[in-house]
Amino acid sequence: MKAQRLAIVLTITNLALLLFTVMQTRPTTAQTVAPILRAHTLELVDERNVVRARLGVKGSNGPMELDLFHKDGIVHVKLGAANKDSGGATGYLVVADGGTDPASGSIVQTYIQVMARYGIGTVERPTTRVLLKGADGRERVITP
Repeated sequence: MKAQRLAIVLTITNLALLLFTVMQTRPTTAQTVAPILRAHTLELVDERNVVRARLGVKGSNGPMELDLFHKDGIVHVKLGAANKDSGGATGYLVVADGGTDPASGSIVQTYIQVMARYGIGTVERPTTRVLLKGADGRERVITP
């Protein structure tokens, strides 16, 4: 009989402690913001875990690039900045569209590329240019 009373008292005590713990109110506070996020690459993925955006450095001394992907994995927007060995710097933006040529069935990519170079311009490679590529493969370069 004593064991049964002890079990009942312990059960009631445990229930009281459980209720006290659950009912205890804690004030909610905003989490502090980390001042710096450090990573080599940052990827954003959709609900199917497919990469839709990537921000990172390509290689040890490569360009810094932001790539935006279509759901099929093709890059449609690329924004980058690079330092060149000859002392200049390059900034670029590429907006592309990929598709299939109905006549040949091959994949065709059309794009526009805007590129600005600092300190390394020549007649053959001007400092600033806009490159247009059509579905037929023809390219047009516009320079200042």
